[in-house]
Amino acid sequence: MKKLKNKYRSGKEKNNQVKSKIPFFVYGTLRPGLYNYESFIRGKTIDEVPAVAKGVLYSVLGGAFPCMRKGEEKIKGDLLYISPEYYEEVQKNLDLLEGYDPEQPEGSDYIRRTIIVESSSGKKTKAYTYYWNHPAGTAEHISSGCWITHIHDREK
Repeated sequence: MKKLKNKYRSGKEKNNQVKSKIPFFVYGTLRPGLYNYESFIRGKTIDEVPAVAKGVLYSVLGGAFPCMRKGEEKIKGDLLYISPEYYEEVQKNLDLLEGYDPEQPEGSDYIRRTIIVESSSGKKTKAYTYYWNHPAGTAEHISSGCWITHIHDREK
């Protein structure tokens, strides 16, 4: 009987193989525990890591949801590593949720871009995120850089 070689030498190596798809950096309603996470993400990740990206965070439509634009402020969010079997489904659903059309990005509400984020452990990682594709206009600047802090402060 021929002995089969284990494809992975360690659990860490296996985890790195599974994490080979680009994770998503989420900063608003898609963060763990919030309503769009529950609808689109729950049960479809292999890892979720607190992280920080550079940008400027705003609250739009009277606080209905956040948006991020390019900038140099620290935006708090999470890196979501999607399970391979759900990756295409999740990416398609997030594009729809964010009003992103890869065929016509200029007409999209948000644009999916690759950025560099820093995890809570200090590791820099390439991730997808969605930038607001409209002027900030009358949107409210969220100086804390954290949507969760913003909604908790609003409820006080």
